[in-house]
Amino acid sequence: MRLLPLLLLACLLTGCSAEVINAHQPLELRVVAEPGETTLKDKAGTEYHVGPVALVLARFTGIKAGYDQQRGSRVINITLPDEEAAKWGKFTEENLEKRIVMVVGGIVQSVDTIRSPILDGNLQLTGRTLTTAEITQLAKDIKGGS
Repeated sequence: MRLLPLLLLACLLTGCSAEVINAHQPLELRVVAEPGETTLKDKAGTEYHVGPVALVLARFTGIKAGYDQQRGSRVINITLPDEEAAKWGKFTEENLEKRIVMVVGGIVQSVDTIRSPILDGNLQLTGRTLTTAEITQLAKDIKGGS
């Protein structure tokens, strides 16, 4: 019982902040563009015409592979620290109703349409064609580690 006040004090002094993970392979975000722009492929070989890198996310407070029951696909749930969350929020506000690709290591990992601003610092990278082992490895590649 005496430990609880000390833990609360420690939390107040440190800001209760989560550990920030510096990406081993940053997550690049690009807007899908008209043919003639840069062409990138996903793992299945599907080509996407994309504009220049619009945002690079390289710092995270959480990266976890999982399964989205609603979408029926494997996912990587990513939580961003405040400064990255602000960039992500601004990006989503500026690109409403646009298709974007999320790229890791030069390969398109996810394609989605931004339906509303995402201001809470959370994003989800979907991997409809990836196996559980592949999505787990991709999460490890992003955050570094074996």
